[in-house]
Amino acid sequence: MKTLAALLIASLLSFSLAHSVYSQGRSLNNGGPNRPVKIMLRCQAEIGIGETDTLKVILANRDNYPVPAPRDLTVQVTVLWEGGKKSEFSASIKRGESYSILPIVMTSFGICQIQAIEPNFLSGSTFVVVTGKKSAKEMRLLKVRMRGGADHWEKMPIPIHDTINIRYDSSRTLMADGKDSAQIFVILNRDAKSEIQIDLLTGSEAFRVTIPKGLRYGVAKIASIKSGKVEIQMVGSSPALPVQGVPVSLQFAQPIAKIKCQASPPDISLIENAEIIITLLDADGHPHATLFPRTVSFQIDKGRGEMETSEITIPVGSFGGRTHFRPTILGGIDIVGAMDELETANASLSVSLPVWLLCLSILGGIAGGFIAKLRNNYEHWRILIGTITGFVLYWAFIFSLLHVLPQAIVLNPLSAFAISTLGGWMGTEVFSALLSRFGITAKSA
Repeated sequence: MKTLAALLIASLLSFSLAHSVYSQGRSLNNGGPNRPVKIMLRCQAEIGIGETDTLKVILANRDNYPVPAPRDLTVQVTVLWEGGKKSEFSASIKRGESYSILPIVMTSFGICQIQAIEPNFLSGSTFVVVTGKKSAKEMRLLKVRMRGGADHWEKMPIPIHDTINIRYDSSRTLMADGKDSAQIFVILNRDAKSEIQIDLLTGSEAFRVTIPKGLRYGVAKIASIKSGKVEIQMVGSSPALPVQGVPVSLQFAQPIAKIKCQASPPDISLIENAEIIITLLDADGHPHATLFPRTVSFQIDKGRGEMETSEITIPVGSFGGRTHFRPTILGGIDIVGAMDELETANASLSVSLPVWLLCLSILGGIAGGFIAKLRNNYEHWRILIGTITGFVLYWAFIFSLLHVLPQAIVLNPLSAFAISTLGGWMGTEVFSALLSRFGITAKSA
């Protein structure tokens, strides 16, 4: 008994573990809180020249939490140095991991921007202030430019003024979900001798960025729940300083709020296909293009049939997708479309018997059998055989067992009569042709 109980407990634990792994795999593939949406970057915001900055490339969900990668990913990282030069790197995130570490040696003075791009996710960006002493050659060239010539450059004093530079990343549209934020870097041209406070304004909302004493930068994150363009202006600073790089313009897009699932056409016969169309909608019910790839899964909730695919992926910039459904039973069919963290949507269609096409097929088979009877002086039973073989040939065309004509032509009423007439005239040769098509019998010489 103890052995039996131990085996039962072990089986239950194995089933629970397998179910957990299966559920995690479904959550990674079908969406939900574990679905990666964007790339975020973490590194030192200020570092000396020649030093190595450890860049952390993170895969995150809509709530900005790290989530595991559903497959091996390669993220392209570009460093835009002050002066226009750029360096290219690659960061690999393994399946099941949420981040990758990429060391970057800072080789240029000034403010550099780091961008990370993977085609299936929203891109990430950040800025780094690279500090340090300039070489004697760089100082000499700077003085020559300010003096206007090489003569007496050593006697030319270089005035130093505190200026504020505002940097931001406008490479992509932000989601207006209150979570997808843009980083606004307020950067001083040298270390702050005292604390500096900068007041910024976004429409009717004001906020303050502080540069602590001894540092050169302050950071603010801007998010929005309203779509449209957001202008950020500097309204003042304490102490008062000149500003470069304003105003800042950010673009927010309304997030996807719901999906619409519909069948086209909603009424079909048993031999026809229907398109199941998914449309992404905003909060106002208008079609809205997605900013990142979306996965939609389908399930037959009522009735029976075959889906062309159980999942589709809607690419970036598109507002919908579609797949095909073939019914295998008469009556009402309900198909459910589901996407990450949104309410499901239903598509309903009605399946009826193709009475008109069946009648035409029977008439065509009778006509073909009657022609064969007259031509070869067969008995009357040849008409009955033609009725059956005419229907069989038309059935083979409908379900693409014989790839001769496009489906739209096959379902035409005139084609129903013509193909069945041909099958009625051929008689039992229809069976030989189909059997040889499947490799059951050899083709006749």
